[in-house]
Amino acid sequence: MKVFGQEGYEAAYKEVKQQHDRRCFEPIDISKLTKEEKQKAQLALTYLAEKRDGAIKGRTVYNIKLTRE
Repeated sequence: MKVFGQEGYEAAYKEVKQQHDRRCFEPIDISKLTKEEKQKAQLALTYLAEKRDGAIKGRTVYNIKLTRE
């Protein structure tokens, strides 16, 4: 966000909104989760990159090690 500023914010928002619109996730109140459920929660990181045409692209990746043995 420090590098891309407002354009980076918009790209990250667009990435998360796309996942929300496609119903990839269902919102859950964290206070209602058990300790075990909190430990199993997915760790997601959103990376930003500048494409060759100058557009800022957001990409969300998940730590798959938490879901597979």
